[in-house]
Amino acid sequence: MALLETRDLCKSYITAYRDSMVINHVNLQIQKGEFIAIHGESGSGKTTLLNLLAGFLEPTGGDVYINNECITKMSESQKAMFRRKNVGFIFQSYNLLPELTVVENVMLPLLIDGVKKEMAHEAAEKALSYVGLSQYFGNTPEKLSGGQNQRVAIARAIVTNPLLIFADEPTGNLDSRNKKEVMKLLKKINGDNETTILMVTHSLQDQSYAERTIQVKDGGVK
Repeated sequence: MALLETRDLCKSYITAYRDSMVINHVNLQIQKGEFIAIHGESGSGKTTLLNLLAGFLEPTGGDVYINNECITKMSESQKAMFRRKNVGFIFQSYNLLPELTVVENVMLPLLIDGVKKEMAHEAAEKALSYVGLSQYFGNTPEKLSGGQNQRVAIARAIVTNPLLIFADEPTGNLDSRNKKEVMKLLKKINGDNETTILMVTHSLQDQSYAERTIQVKDGGVK
């Protein structure tokens, strides 16, 4: 059984002149433990596809199944709860709260899910140590480099022990050295925990870390 599956997934946008199909009857199967790169030219629909898979966008047609549950049939509150328990996210722009310390940023998903503060703090410190930031618990994001902030974001993504991580251009804001460090870390997470990773990227170098690449072109995949 696939961990993530799409069935005839479609997304179109109606403009003043025509109905534009961005994702056109896409059928995918992603197995547990895979590391997948989603690649395509700018405007190809790769980020739209990722947002559909994560349940951030409503499809025009078709369904998305994660761990055998149809997320497209869920209400917004049900999807939010499902994501908190099963999915981690890594964004190009880190999406850290500047007023919070590193450890407080990583604790947030657990606190939102009702985990006691002491347990959340312990889990956050463990996740930060895993990504090599044990000496920065009390720092705020502005005191860290871009590469360090992205590792904080990765720690936040893994602190809930998700089945699946969605990463949208995770090295897009980083220099070449930090790109390699972040990709090595994602590969380690995939190998150590069998965490399935779906990564949108335009980088051929980043693609090389994935087991396979899904090419998005003209609304379809191959």
